[in-house]
Amino acid sequence: ITHISPQRYKLYFFSRFRKKLWTGFFRSRKITNFKPTGVMKKFNVYSVGSQCTVSAEADAGYLQSVEYDFSGHRGSVFPCLAGSRWDGILNGQVPLTTGFGQGESSYGTAMAKYFARFPEKAKNTTPERVIEDNKPALKFNGGQFVSLPLAMIPAYSGFIVEMEVFTGPKGAPMQSLLTDSMMAFRLFLRNGVPGATIYRNQFAESGGTPAIAECSGPRLQPWQWNNIKVVFDQKHFTIYVNDVPGKPVKANGYHRYPRATVMGASERGEFFTGMIRKLKISVL
Repeated sequence: ITHISPQRYKLYFFSRFRKKLWTGFFRSRKITNFKPTGVMKKFNVYSVGSQCTVSAEADAGYLQSVEYDFSGHRGSVFPCLAGSRWDGILNGQVPLTTGFGQGESSYGTAMAKYFARFPEKAKNTTPERVIEDNKPALKFNGGQFVSLPLAMIPAYSGFIVEMEVFTGPKGAPMQSLLTDSMMAFRLFLRNGVPGATIYRNQFAESGGTPAIAECSGPRLQPWQWNNIKVVFDQKHFTIYVNDVPGKPVKANGYHRYPRATVMGASERGEFFTGMIRKLKISVL
C-alpha cells in the first residue's frame, strides 16, 4: 500500500467499503420460504423467444396462491405514520412493495400519478373493515383504495384472479376492482358488468393486433355477494360470475409495466363503491 498513490489508496478502500455496504445492507443473503412438496404442477407460460404459449412444470411449493381475507390477523393494508410521508406508497397502504417517492411512481403504486393531479383527494382513502355474514370485508365509499404488493398478477404465466364483490343497483359507470396498471392487468365494473383487460407486450409496436385484450362476464346481482373469477390460461381469457362464464376471448402474451396492485381504484381514479372480500390469485 505504501507504493501506491494517495488517490489509488482512497479508491481501493472506497471500493471495498462500497462492496461491503451493498452486500451487507442492501442485498443481504438469499432468503426463501420455499419448501419442496414433491408434487409437480403444470402451468402455461408465454415464451417470448418462441412467441407462443408453452407448458411448464414446477414443484407446487413454488406456485402457492396469494390470498387475502382482510381480517387483520396477518399483516395490514391500512396506513401507518411512516408510510404516509411517501408519495410512492401513498398513505402507507403498500406493504412489501417498491416505489418510494414520485421518482419511482411508474414502477410503484399506480395511484401516485393520480394524486399528483388531484392532491385534494388524497385524504380519507382508507376503506372500512366490516363484518358481513360473520366474514371480514372491506367497504369502499367511492373514494378509497388499498395498495397491495408489486406484480401480484403473473406477468408471463397463466393465472386466476378470484374475489367476492357486493354492490348496490347504482354506482359510477366505471369502477375499478383490481389493477396493476393499464400496461398489465385490470378488473373493473362497467355499468354493473364485470370486465377485464390484459396488456400483451408482443403487440405493442406491431401496428396490427391490438395490444390490449378485453373480456366481459355476466352482470352482477345487486344487494348480494357475487363471486367473480378471471381465468387466463395463456390460451383464453374468461370471466365467471357465480360460476357462469362470459364469452371466452382468445389471448396470450406478457405484461409491459406492472406496478403495485391497487384494489378499489385505478390510476384514472375509477373509485369503487361497495364491498370486497376474499381476494385470491393463483398461477394457472
